[in-house]
Amino acid sequence: VNNYANTNMLLSGPVLQLPAGPISASVRGSLALRDFSSASQNGGVERAELSRHSGILQANLDVPIARRRAPRGSWFGNLSVNANLEIEQLSDFGTLRTFGYGLNWAPVEAINFVASVSNEQGAPTMEQLGAPLVVTPNVRTFDFTRREVVDITQIFGGNPSLRYDDRHFYRFSLNAKPVATTDLTLNFE
Repeated sequence: VNNYANTNMLLSGPVLQLPAGPISASVRGSLALRDFSSASQNGGVERAELSRHSGILQANLDVPIARRRAPRGSWFGNLSVNANLEIEQLSDFGTLRTFGYGLNWAPVEAINFVASVSNEQGAPTMEQLGAPLVVTPNVRTFDFTRREVVDITQIFGGNPSLRYDDRHFYRFSLNAKPVATTDLTLNFE
């Protein structure tokens, strides 16, 4: 039995007017509740009662630096920087964070450069942390290294000592629309 409920809230809009345009911000909050229970019989009754409650708070900020169509138009084109931060609290794991920032530059209308960096932490699933240990003997499996079928004892279950994963993303992209009258866009990433 798997029960899941969640709710989200999003606030967004301009915060402050700059010569190149408004600073825009968004704040998102989310709550989620998940309960999972199971029973299996394989030589004995194995029960799993897992639960995860999470809360997320995320903020994004986009700041325009230069704009072609501003009252004093910039020869530099459109340029903006952005940053985002997310904090996630998990009842069965702890606190995770995600942080990122980027740059968006369009020197002319037909060309757009994007550069961004993101650092994310991700939690193991509830099952990876808390699933009960299930040992199944004599499972027929093909051994690729020896190229033969063997009987193994399969062990499945959670490990409460698992840590979060840490991912780092670097993105550089170029979008170009070389001919304004056609629907051709080139994307290099």
